[in-house]
Amino acid sequence: MSAASASGPRAALQRLNRRLAVLFAVSALAGVTAFAVVLVVVDTHARERELDSFLQGEAGRAAGLVFGTSAEPDTSALTDDMLFDRPDGARPARLVVFARGGDPREVLDSDPDLSSDDDPTAGAARPSTDALIPIARLSMDDPEENGVRSTLPLGDGTVRAIALPWFSDGDTREVAGAVVAVAPAVTWTSGPLLVPTLVGGGALVISLAVVGALITRRSIRPAVDAAQQRERFLALAAHELRTPLARLRAGAESLDRGDGRSSAAPATSPAVRELVAIADGASRVIGNLLLAARIDQSEVPEVREQVRLDQIAADAEHLDPNVIVDVAEPLTVIGDPDLLRHLVANLVENARRHGTVPERAPLITVAAFRRPTATCGDGGSVGGAAPSVGMASSVGPDAVVLQVRDLGPGFPPGLDVTREFVTSGNGGTGLGLSLASWIARRHGATLAIGANAVDGVGGQVELVFPPAAGPAAAD
Repeated sequence: MSAASASGPRAALQRLNRRLAVLFAVSALAGVTAFAVVLVVVDTHARERELDSFLQGEAGRAAGLVFGTSAEPDTSALTDDMLFDRPDGARPARLVVFARGGDPREVLDSDPDLSSDDDPTAGAARPSTDALIPIARLSMDDPEENGVRSTLPLGDGTVRAIALPWFSDGDTREVAGAVVAVAPAVTWTSGPLLVPTLVGGGALVISLAVVGALITRRSIRPAVDAAQQRERFLALAAHELRTPLARLRAGAESLDRGDGRSSAAPATSPAVRELVAIADGASRVIGNLLLAARIDQSEVPEVREQVRLDQIAADAEHLDPNVIVDVAEPLTVIGDPDLLRHLVANLVENARRHGTVPERAPLITVAAFRRPTATCGDGGSVGGAAPSVGMASSVGPDAVVLQVRDLGPGFPPGLDVTREFVTSGNGGTGLGLSLASWIARRHGATLAIGANAVDGVGGQVELVFPPAAGPAAAD
């Protein structure tokens, strides 16, 4: 069956449950992640504004404590100020004073990591402040005196710097240099909210995933229960109906034998035989329903043993009086004997029901033989279209073929008769060829459906086993 998948509705619903739970968890993770990113970004921007305000105040205060001229700057007041030595123990901003000239020259660096014994001319003992010269020059040329802000690399890290000009003594108040306040730049990884956000977000995602799994499970549960009840009902009904049908058939056969000894035999025997045929047909329908139920519940075990396909074909003579068997040699395949008997019964029943016309005898041929690869699959396809299950084209040399032919009208054009519940008329449930297709796939075989290539009229169904499943065997 196309619907005769080995998974079944319960497995499909369980997969849906897992997918919904995963989708809920992923959605929760995406939402919490987006919230955490926004929170960290907002916190980072707030800390950047706070740092800029702090550096602006430090640079402005330091600029007011630098005196003298660009040629002779006086930073004694600045070095005596608490900017260098805070009583609260807080680390002050780093202040670098530049004097104006062709290139701004460094006058003072308040880096707390530098000792008073460091030799400024040594170079290697103190980090270079060359990266601060561009913003110092820009602040000297800023007519608005708003300060210049920049984030730039300095030493081994990245810093945030704000530069403000300082002015010379006298009435002219010319820009004599610049003071640059420097502090480590704010990063999102250094924020106080990062760790709590990660821990809290992870706990929230786990909680939401658990809640989502419980919700989806509760929402899917009624559908799972309904599918289980349907499968149990179908299996139970098929089992329970087999017994009365078997008794009905036995009674009809007994009546037929008894009528044969009476004068009323010619009148009643056809009706009794029709009753036996009806009971046999109902038994086959119930057998198909039971197999379909087992497939839906994934309760069809995989059996791999040597099976005499020629004997199964020969047993088809007992299925209908119009069946003739054409078997020339022993043929062995690997598979499930019960499923293969079920397949042959379905193919014969399909030929009996749909493969007869008034102008021709209702002849059904069941053949089993070997065929080279080059000629496999000549049976054609349904209505000249692509084969409904697949044509045997590359199954290897000496493939084993089971063939069922009839002399009826053939298969309707454009109708995929291997689909579940698809029938061409004349009654039937539409399960026979669907189950045959599933059994073929279970055995790794190919089911080819088309016109009767041997007799030139009617329909033909071929089951082609690959060489691995059909080794040469002769008893």
